[in-house]
Amino acid sequence: MVVVVCLVILDAIFVLAELLIDLSVIKLEHGHIAPEVFHYLSLAVLTFFMLELAGKLFAYRLEYFDHKFEVFDGLVVVISFVLDIVYIFHEDAFDGMGLLILLRLWRVARIINGILVSVKTRAHQQIHKLKESYDHLVRRVTEMQERNDKLEQENQKLQALLKKHGIEF
Repeated sequence: MVVVVCLVILDAIFVLAELLIDLSVIKLEHGHIAPEVFHYLSLAVLTFFMLELAGKLFAYRLEYFDHKFEVFDGLVVVISFVLDIVYIFHEDAFDGMGLLILLRLWRVARIINGILVSVKTRAHQQIHKLKESYDHLVRRVTEMQERNDKLEQENQKLQALLKKHGIEF
C-alpha cells in the first residue's frame, strides 16, 4: 500500500515536471533530454500500475468489475499507458502543444484517481481492522458478563448457605 502511494507521488512529480516544461514554465534549451527522462520515468511507474491491474484482474476476475472506482482507475491506467506508448513511437501525432498538454492533464487525472483509490483502500483496511477489534471486544464483554453472572449466582448461593447456618455477613 505504501509503495503504491509512493509511486503515485513519484508519478505526480514526473508528470508535473513534464507539464511545466511543456507549458514553458521551466525553460530548457531545445533538444534537452529532461522531458524525455521524465516521460520514461513516468512510463516506468505506469508500467507498474499496468502489472498491478493485470494482477487484480487475475485475482478478482469478474468480481473486479463490481468495484466501479477500481474499474475507472483501470481505464485511466490503460488509456494513459496506450497514449504514452503512442507518444513514444509517434511523437509527430502529438505535434499540437494543446494535445500534448491534454495528455499530461489526463495523466494528472490518473494520478489523482490513483491517490483516491489508495486512500479508499487504506480506509477500507482500517474499517476492517476496527470491525475486527469491535467484534473481539463484544465477545470479550459477553464473556465477562457471563462470568459476572456466574460469580453473582455463586455469591448468592454462598450467602444463602451462610444464612442457613446462621452466619450474618
